[in-house]
Amino acid sequence: MLARRGDGFMKNIFHTTGNWVCLLCLVAIVPITQAYATLEEAFDAYTREDYELAFQNFMQATELGDPHAQYNVGLMHVFGHGTPADYGEAAEWFRKAASQGLPEAQNALGAILARTPWPDEAVRQFQAAAEQGDALAQYNLASMYAAGHGVAVDPARAHYWRSLALNQGLELSGTYNFGALAGSVMSGQHIRSEPFPTLLRSTDAEPDPSRFVRIAHDGGVLPVQSGVWSDRGNERLGTKWSCVIDTTTGLMWEVKHRGNENDIFVFASAAGYARNASICGGRNWRLPTRQELLSVVDVEATAPPLIDTGNFPKVRAAFYWTSEVDPRRTDQAFGVTFSNGRVVTANQAGRNRAMLVRGGP
Repeated sequence: MLARRGDGFMKNIFHTTGNWVCLLCLVAIVPITQAYATLEEAFDAYTREDYELAFQNFMQATELGDPHAQYNVGLMHVFGHGTPADYGEAAEWFRKAASQGLPEAQNALGAILARTPWPDEAVRQFQAAAEQGDALAQYNLASMYAAGHGVAVDPARAHYWRSLALNQGLELSGTYNFGALAGSVMSGQHIRSEPFPTLLRSTDAEPDPSRFVRIAHDGGVLPVQSGVWSDRGNERLGTKWSCVIDTTTGLMWEVKHRGNENDIFVFASAAGYARNASICGGRNWRLPTRQELLSVVDVEATAPPLIDTGNFPKVRAAFYWTSEVDPRRTDQAFGVTFSNGRVVTANQAGRNRAMLVRGGP
């Protein structure tokens, strides 16, 4: 834990600039009677871009133990506003505010710790803030689970925390301006800033904010989510993947490849294929229900197959089995045809394609 390393353990660690830290954009100030006037003066000075005076006033408020003032002092150390830029000092102030339970500070401290020899401490800070509903901490925690940084790789937890963050309306759009505290100061409320650059480097695994998250053969999130499929592709380069997670349903889908794209089964064999499958680091695969298979039909596709072929490159405009037998004709089972996106039936003795799913109820 942080306390074992002493209050000053971080002061001399960070003296370089970088483009990796991802902190919260917003500081909510709860007026504390003793500190309120000093904070108002600090905000007024910040509005006038008198950063030295703002820093002095925030420092006075920290003497009264206000965690929001401590966090603002940390931010000013990060940006070099009114004081020399110093990540070690920033971390100390974030730590003080984080110890009082301020989620913005917990997230900020986590973002700094993520690039130290103590990434497990970063995970704990992100977790504490994420559980308080901090959207950016939730996204950062998802990134840690996706990359296996400070914690074991866990695509399910990465998906869970990322979904919570995006459901709150969190928007991340590329690289942010690290050199300036953008936006305006809202007097008596908060210092507003753009997010710092995202937590993970471009070579690390970072959940992509699209509907489908691409998964490697070992169950980890692909480091590059924007690659174009190639039969001779490479997972590290994002040009090949084994599964995708649908963030709208939470289901993980098998992605066909050159070796099995044309496999066909009678209905019983398709179910057996599912029972014996070990894909993307896990078992418990199954045939989808009708509703589940319909959920990946792309009704806006201009030509068959009616599915997102960017993420499902090997699905054909053909019939795919579901797990459901037609109760009126038990020799028939339901399936979905991606030629027109409709549910139809086929004789169980017929040979058709199957695409497996994992998760759900």
